[in-house]
Amino acid sequence: MAELQPVLDLLATGSATGGELFDAFEPLRRDSNRPIVGYVRIPTGAHTAQIDEGKALKAVLFDNHQANVGPSLADLIQLRKDLANQQLVLGLASFRAIDALTGVSLKLPVKDGQKTFLVESSHAMDGFHVDILDFAHDRAAERHLWCILAAWGAPPIAGAYTQVSAVQGAKTSRYRLTFATADAPSLFRSNGRLIDEIILLGRCHRVYGKGWYNHKQPLQRTDMDIAARERKIVRPSTAPPPSESPSSRTPGSSKRQCVVPPPPVAWTRVHRGTPSSPRDPGRPWVSANMFDVLRQHVVVTPVQLSASNGKDVVIVPQILEAPDAPTSTPPSTFVGGTKIVEGKTVRIEMPLDAILQEFALLDRSSQVAQASFDAHCAAARGSTNLNLATYIQNGEADWIQRDLEAHPIEFGRQLQSLATSDPTQLVQLIRLRLVCRWLRATWGSTTPFYKLYANVFGHKFSMPALDDDFATLLSTANVTDHVALHDGDECLVLALDAEFVLALGEIVLASVAPMYYSSDSALGAAASSPVFSLPARGGDRFLASCTLKSVLLHSPLGSIVWDRTRALLSTAAASATDRARMDGNMDGDAPMEADPTASLLLDWVRDMDRLITIDFHGNLDIDASNQVLFDASVSALVHRSLDDLWSNDGASSSG
Repeated sequence: MAELQPVLDLLATGSATGGELFDAFEPLRRDSNRPIVGYVRIPTGAHTAQIDEGKALKAVLFDNHQANVGPSLADLIQLRKDLANQQLVLGLASFRAIDALTGVSLKLPVKDGQKTFLVESSHAMDGFHVDILDFAHDRAAERHLWCILAAWGAPPIAGAYTQVSAVQGAKTSRYRLTFATADAPSLFRSNGRLIDEIILLGRCHRVYGKGWYNHKQPLQRTDMDIAARERKIVRPSTAPPPSESPSSRTPGSSKRQCVVPPPPVAWTRVHRGTPSSPRDPGRPWVSANMFDVLRQHVVVTPVQLSASNGKDVVIVPQILEAPDAPTSTPPSTFVGGTKIVEGKTVRIEMPLDAILQEFALLDRSSQVAQASFDAHCAAARGSTNLNLATYIQNGEADWIQRDLEAHPIEFGRQLQSLATSDPTQLVQLIRLRLVCRWLRATWGSTTPFYKLYANVFGHKFSMPALDDDFATLLSTANVTDHVALHDGDECLVLALDAEFVLALGEIVLASVAPMYYSSDSALGAAASSPVFSLPARGGDRFLASCTLKSVLLHSPLGSIVWDRTRALLSTAAASATDRARMDGNMDGDAPMEADPTASLLLDWVRDMDRLITIDFHGNLDIDASNQVLFDASVSALVHRSLDDLWSNDGASSSG
């Protein structure tokens, strides 16, 4: 009754409004809607995992009857387990309750009965913390990181170099950031677990958050430089101090001779040998732990560049030295694949030293591209006579590939325009490209496409003929489709529909990420797989279907390209529907599927979703053993192993 006296006095005035009465009663509330003003903790040690939160809450409220504790327990709002720190955390609604419960012993149920634990006050430094390894002792860099975290809703409350840092005599630096909350900020979590690395000011740092454990899964990282750009945080003018150069010498020491090491061999050709037995699997495409070793040396991550015109976007690789990178590479470490040499497919192997050297060159090219991106966008149209619509009408498949590689910015613009203005042409582009890929895989790149097309189909290329010839190819196909059971239902994608999606994905990949597309090393590092090529007369090469699958579905770069491909198809489907309604070919309230072109494009969008599901279940069987190509001996599309496409002499490409 005494606690309600302020409310009763206000009511007795006779002039109090409902809002005033509510405000007077609010501090007296005893329900869980009251805000938590502070916490106390109960260190439970190894018993934490055995304690049931519900039983513990009941024991705290009803089984402990110390003097002056009862009224304070009315302010208990929350009880939760903190497994990472082996303690129970109690959230309280008043500071009076915090003071009253601190130092009190409480009996809690554990596995073997009851045990007494002491309630302790919480500390401001009890929240989440993260250790950043090899961090530069630079106040500007530290302040920049604090600004980024605060802008993303995770302001630190303390930062210091720990006793295992270089300032205390240890080998490397370890900078610890502490946060007010117990939960990890969103920037330090991904896919339900703590991240392993951050990128800050162009350097990659290993991080260990509170509660981190060795999950034996691929490393996850957060790019703080991208986070800073998204929040428009200015990069500090002072860079971290460079490490001491190992080549520095003191006056009077003997003069060092400059010895330039010989450059590593870029790649070596692998000749087919005779297997020692019929079951001999042959030499593997990748040496053991190749990509794990590569990640110990460099970190390759995609960076998106946006032009000032607000339209052009390009993705370039950012290559950073990994923290604590080894100074040498293991012998016999290599990644294989296929390249196109003199119009023929050959098997090659590339040593790790050559890959690292290529990344050094690629990093410099990437920095130049970032600095001059706006200038390249402004000059893109005037640097080429590319006319994508005309190329499609004339069946210039070789020129399409050539200009896709040579002028990716302008090609991307015309591709987007094609999806909006003439979606039927987009469908024809994919069909033309697929025919070219299938024929080139068999006959190589020596013969021009127009002659190769005439040799196979018996007549010259024309757009009406392409429709009929493509339908004939589909009808003769002898390929295995992709299927998986998902939630009890069958999820199916036809093998040739998957080829449609991958072919368009390659076009988008080459136009939006040209530096990745032209570099086998960058693609291999992104997807952690070897890169397989198919011959292309107009350009360098096509990517084999298995490589496209690995890049598009199993890499951070691929997720960006996949989304852009899906958006391109959706835009084209909507445009096809609008054109059909304007031409009077369909009613205004008819669904999009009523138009044949829109229906086909939407089918491919749905196929993209199904491919992700099938791949999730491990049933997307697109690998080096089943490339789709045209088999001249049976005049049909078949699956063929990429091992069959390379030999010491190569396949005939005379058409």
